[in-house]
Amino acid sequence: MARRWGMASWISWIVVSLSTVAGNDIDLRVVARWESPGRRSAYSLHRSGDQLWASMQGDGWWILGIRDPARMTPLASIPAGARESAHGATTEGIYAYLAAGPGGMHVLDVSDPAQPRRIGSFNTRGFATRVAVSGNLLCVADGTPALTVIDVSDPSNPVRRGELDDGAA
Repeated sequence: MARRWGMASWISWIVVSLSTVAGNDIDLRVVARWESPGRRSAYSLHRSGDQLWASMQGDGWWILGIRDPARMTPLASIPAGARESAHGATTEGIYAYLAAGPGGMHVLDVSDPAQPRRIGSFNTRGFATRVAVSGNLLCVADGTPALTVIDVSDPSNPVRRGELDDGAA
């Protein structure tokens, strides 16, 4: 059975089909490729159903439709603000959570993926690079402090619930 994976390369996103064949051999094939406008460097990728969320250096975030993985289709782009940089993204239901470097994190309503709307944000104390959500709690990899936990039960008004400083700074 083939599995499909999204991967970031220097200036493009590729979808790879991975199948186990006889013995321990693996068959890898590129099924699709999408190059970012302006040929920007790729930071991260998040899959949500039939969408890929791509974080691009200097270009914000892109939502790509992958209903047909052989033909990735840009659905929308979310530009990073003047004092932000696009990093990780994750989704839960109709909400997307974006790590925006020095701009903290943003909450988007993506009930219509072609027209995402920013509905909330939180300026973390560090440099937000990755996000993960579990229920109403969002964990932000944030430099110093190492981890910030944010309550997103009201997505338009995120509230810090805790921080973990790993002492590495």
